[in-house]
Amino acid sequence: MADLSDGLVAYYPFDGNAQDASGNGNHGTVNGATLTEDRFGNPESAYSFNGINNYIDLGNVIATNVFSFSVWFTTNSSKRNQTILGNYRPCSYVDTGFILINYGREIESGGPRLQLNKNAALDYSEDIADNRWHHVVGVFGNNSFYFYVDGILRGSETGSYNQTSINTKVGAADAISGGCGVTGESYFNGKIDDIRIYNRVLSKSEIQQLYKMDNKPSDNCWATYENGNLHIPCLKVKGPFDEDLHYEADMQYEPLSEPMTFQVTGVKPK
Repeated sequence: MADLSDGLVAYYPFDGNAQDASGNGNHGTVNGATLTEDRFGNPESAYSFNGINNYIDLGNVIATNVFSFSVWFTTNSSKRNQTILGNYRPCSYVDTGFILINYGREIESGGPRLQLNKNAALDYSEDIADNRWHHVVGVFGNNSFYFYVDGILRGSETGSYNQTSINTKVGAADAISGGCGVTGESYFNGKIDDIRIYNRVLSKSEIQQLYKMDNKPSDNCWATYENGNLHIPCLKVKGPFDEDLHYEADMQYEPLSEPMTFQVTGVKPK
């Protein structure tokens, strides 16, 4: 197993606050975003963004030209150009910075885009504004950048990251006077969690390790039964790429049926 603390510049688990858990002191400043349940149902363990004026400022946390980031997010909004993470100033046409946006269903595919500087971009064609949690990793180094979605490489392109003095923000792009920076379109509407920033290139195996590690619920997996209702908080099945998928289920017991049967009334990804 790789040491995923190696080169970790900042880690934001959002467990009750936007503090940097890496020990490097790169704490975030919350602007309107509110704590909410994470993908495992843990309260106050992720941040919710209203798509209007919420964001978290991470400061100038990316100080090298070689770096990687990892982030989890969920949305069902059709808004276009929602910023998830980045320090690129839209419409400035400068050759510095990066930005991860979700296009929304109004234009193109509706999937996420990873843009480097002003000229290079990678798109994921699948619409993932589906109210499910998704994992995105961006890797920048060796005159190339790579785009992973849910543990799988979705694209790569030639290009080098150029540093910028603009702060990295979660949930919004940086404003530009007279341009199209922070507008009602560029704010994120949904939830964001577990952001990691590294000062090095993450390998494919490390990214898959991150995806599987961060896709596991807590150890509190006790089933509960009351008045014919069975709640199972943790179900694990194999996905199409042999990855572990975690679900929770609510079932209704019908005592008059023979044999005993359960009707699934609600299943959602964990």
